[in-house]
Amino acid sequence: RLDIPNPVSLSWTGSATSISIYEGTSTSGTVVKNVSFSSSSSVEIYNLIPGKTYSYRTSNGQTGTFNTTGRRRMIKVSDNADQWHARNCRDFGGIKTAKGQTLKYGLMYRGTNMDQITSDPDGKNILLNELGILMDVDLRGKSGSGPLGSGVAVSGIGYTSGDLDNSRNDSNIAQTLTDILDYVIDGKPVYIHCQIGSDRTGYICMLLQALLGASKKECDIDYEITSFASGIVGGTRTKEYVDNKDFRVKFSSNADQTPQAVENYVVNTLKISMDKVKSFRRAMGVDETL
Repeated sequence: RLDIPNPVSLSWTGSATSISIYEGTSTSGTVVKNVSFSSSSSVEIYNLIPGKTYSYRTSNGQTGTFNTTGRRRMIKVSDNADQWHARNCRDFGGIKTAKGQTLKYGLMYRGTNMDQITSDPDGKNILLNELGILMDVDLRGKSGSGPLGSGVAVSGIGYTSGDLDNSRNDSNIAQTLTDILDYVIDGKPVYIHCQIGSDRTGYICMLLQALLGASKKECDIDYEITSFASGIVGGTRTKEYVDNKDFRVKFSSNADQTPQAVENYVVNTLKISMDKVKSFRRAMGVDETL
């Protein structure tokens, strides 16, 4: 499985039964992750944010600091390899805008469906408590409570793989985007998925990323990362999701207008207010204007 990141491997003297991870160089702050085990002198830690300094304290009093690296935050949700336990999962954080800004971590995630996550308590705990998911954006269509339980809202407008580019879906796309924007603006994390987290998920995520100022190249890269989710898809994914849509503005190689074209589509066609778009950008840590 190439969609699972390499962990941070930590070791210490003696045996311990748990370790606490803190952001920064001090172990007196807020714990960002707790891991328990029977008895060990080493552990592998997943799902930390790249480019940060962390510190740790073990149950037997050992302490230390370490730095994380990487361009994107790939998420390990489950040891189960099938697509129904949330895999091919990654944080929007780390994507660069055309202005060179970095999207904020911890608010938007994408992946496969998680229909059977109830049989995987560790995976469900990661989604609910570690990632803090508060909205399940199910692009296959879903009514009622989702697999994460009644405490997680469901945005359940369904699409087929080939109909997202059809103008008859504009009102549905507007509602899906509005659901996502409203939650992100309020600081509530969302999990966006279809069946395997590829085409329908890729299209909606492309709109969101471009709306935040990401270039077509960055959108293409995120779309293609799904190709590394071994066992889900083979080869490279099509990039026609952006090339053949009505909102696309033709651009030269040195003047990527995709973010502006998507903004025009969202504001003028989908009728989502510019004020909401600006609030969404602020919540994701980037400039209000492109």
